Amino acid sequence: MFAPFQEEHEQFRSMVRAFVEREIRPYADEWEKQRLFPNELFRKAGELGILGAHFSEEHGGGGGDYWFSVVKAEEYPRGRSAGVSMGLLVQSDMATPVIADLGTPGQIEEFLKPALRGEKVAALGVSEPAAGSDVAGRRITVHPDRSRVRVASVQCRARHGVVRPRGPAFGPIPRAVGTAPVRNVVAAASLGTSSEHPNDHKEP
Repeated sequence: MFAPFQEEHEQFRSMVRAFVEREIRPYADEWEKQRLFPNELFRKAGELGILGAHFSEEHGGGGGDYWFSVVKAEEYPRGRSAGVSMGLLVQSDMATPVIADLGTPGQIEEFLKPALRGEKVAALGVSEPAAGSDVAGRRITVHPDRSRVRVASVQCRARHGVVRPRGPAFGPIPRAVGTAPVRNVVAAASLGTSSEHPNDHKEP
């Protein structure tokens, strides 16, 4: 019988469960009332090594296998907040793996390692109004131009962490054409708490 969880996974499970019961469950109802997701939760999870458990040590992680991530996904719901569970998993399992796999050394130092420490908030921003959660429905076009790329799209605000907006979650921000250095494309597409990332470039 296949048994993926070993002693090290169960030790990690105990630590994650204690974190959830101490740092999430007692406050979940109040956060829901306040529409609040405190950023310090990322930092606390990062300090314990929870966020980076299944990332390589070279990238600032714990060097564990993917089953460490499964343990997190099983334990977070004990906090009784789907939003908090999703936010923490987005940080470690959706927005950052692409940087670990494809990022340059500079991007790993600037974005990935601080995200795994919980110092920066990572987000997977599918920010085109027509796409929603269907990434394949994006209509963005990218045109190489020597050392830069020309990006044509329409974007909307997409936030992760801090405060959940009241009313509609997305407000359109028309942004027809912009340019960005090639070296910034992965970072601009992958990290930040809103679409107004420092690497965003609006129409000239």
